[in-house]
Amino acid sequence: MGNEKTNQAHKDTKRTAILAAASAALCFAFIFAFFLGRVLPVPADVSGVKAGLSSVRCSLDPQTPVHKLGGLYFPVSGWAAAEGRDIRIQDCSVLLHNASKGAYYRLNTCPQQRADAYRADGDQHDYENGGFYALVANGALEEGALYRVCLLYRNDGENALIETDLVIRKLP
Repeated sequence: MGNEKTNQAHKDTKRTAILAAASAALCFAFIFAFFLGRVLPVPADVSGVKAGLSSVRCSLDPQTPVHKLGGLYFPVSGWAAAEGRDIRIQDCSVLLHNASKGAYYRLNTCPQQRADAYRADGDQHDYENGGFYALVANGALEEGALYRVCLLYRNDGENALIETDLVIRKLP
């Protein structure tokens, strides 16, 4: 009788360990899929968007590629703000422009508060919500293609496509 209880306890422990391992693997798979969904570019339609606005200022942070989850990623962060307009809710997306294909690709872009956002002398407008952060997976880029980083800026009814000086390409 005591031996049966020990065997049953052993089976229960084994079953619990298998369920815990399967749950952990499933959670990791969902997290990994969610993370990859955030760094893979998707096609973006920029038709009807004005090319740049002279009142929009932007700044990109200097970045170097980073290694995460066994892959290489390019971080893109900075801020964008239309001069003289408060930013209550930021809507700025990082785009990659492949000029050889004439295609734009949108990156999942997270808003950030940035105390260093543009302030002209005496300007009392709130630009702190103008920050952004995005990642792109090196593996998602085409071999040999050049991608210009652009910003799709929306605030207070204005839409602007802003080309930056930052160009990235797939690293070996």
